[in-house]
Amino acid sequence: MKTYPMTVKDGKVYAEVTLRDVVERCDVSDLPMLTEIKRLYGENDKLKDFCYELLDNLMPEICGKAFWCRDKDWRKCEDYECGNFTFVILARELGIEV
Repeated sequence: MKTYPMTVKDGKVYAEVTLRDVVERCDVSDLPMLTEIKRLYGENDKLKDFCYELLDNLMPEICGKAFWCRDKDWRKCEDYECGNFTFVILARELGIEV
């Protein structure tokens, strides 16, 4: 079971809960806005998985053949001059673990 950070203020206990935790753990079917947020979280997770799989399968091949790619390992790439580093930056911005 997940625990949440708690604070006490003015004799009241507050837990820091994310919106994602709420929509994933509670029945929000009668709340249209939260139902849509839950759907979007799921869709976002699927897109992140798709991007990760795409990068994980294509980048080793691309980096291995690209003359400018010095590192040849896209996950460890920190070369701002590398043409493939753009994909690494975009993946990191999307929250894709590289």
